[in-house]
Amino acid sequence: MKNHSETGHGINVCNLKKTIDTCKRFGSYYAPSNSEITIYNLTKKWQATLTLHESLTKLILQNKVITYERDALFKGLNKKITKVIGIVGSLKETDKFKFEVKLIADKIRGFNHVSKTNLATNLVQEEVRNYDLSFMIRTENYQCLIALLKSSPLYIPNENELKVESLFAEQAKMIALNEKIDYLSEQISLTRQARNEALYDKDMGALTAMKACRSYIKGLFGHHSPEYKLVSAIKFRPLAIKYKYENLEHA
Repeated sequence: MKNHSETGHGINVCNLKKTIDTCKRFGSYYAPSNSEITIYNLTKKWQATLTLHESLTKLILQNKVITYERDALFKGLNKKITKVIGIVGSLKETDKFKFEVKLIADKIRGFNHVSKTNLATNLVQEEVRNYDLSFMIRTENYQCLIALLKSSPLYIPNENELKVESLFAEQAKMIALNEKIDYLSEQISLTRQARNEALYDKDMGALTAMKACRSYIKGLFGHHSPEYKLVSAIKFRPLAIKYKYENLEHA
């Protein structure tokens, strides 16, 4: 999953509350005709964005923990696969079986597979395949390897970590982690989109309301007033230039 920094968004959420608290200090003087920037409605916007931002932060943390767990699980996979190949090589199995085990093992480990073909011209054509090392594909190939090992009555290692039952349990855990990470990634994307809309939507977003709030205070107290300086000192960060939302620092 692509890494995203949420620091700037968190600062915006905090500064929403600072602006609202500042407006409260103006007491009855703060009486905008625009209902969207009343203290009540600004507070609702802040609470909504805070809830979404906190939910997003929790989802990202959960995903990070599970991702670390999956990374640790896959980290030792290549060494284990190499051990499996060694065990298979010691068996009185067919060359075809050993070749198939090695082929799938190479896919899991990401080793290049080179095939040579003799053409009618006696030339040698080499084809190098670079295998997909995504977690999902490696998990699927691991399943294929386990199924192949299970088909051999001779593959009955004494080492617990190399037994078919142990390999299957490990592969099942890989599937569970892959599915959990996929689910969390989708939830992160949806929650981030909702949080960003709550903060940055051009018409209804909290930062748009903050811009209107700041403009109202400028009109109420004057550009050089201490009241306006209080709110203008609270800075907000735009989402990204591609969204073309105006930076409120220049309001």
